[in-house]
Amino acid sequence: QERYRILKAAYDLSLEKGAFIEARDPQGRGTLVKIVEVKEKTVVLDFNHPLAGKKLEFQIEVLSIT
Repeated sequence: QERYRILKAAYDLSLEKGAFIEARDPQGRGTLVKIVEVKEKTVVLDFNHPLAGKKLEFQIEVLSIT
């Protein structure tokens, strides 16, 4: 799992467990990050995709075979 612990004091945010915030990489690309734990001085962020680890089922229709 891709989780990171950060210091709360470094960010001026309202941080609640289960909420999503936007994080940016050095190139400025944004991604949603889930807050999984909030303590007095630190916050644990989960950078995994929301569907990571979940069972996915797909229905497909084969249109042709060549």
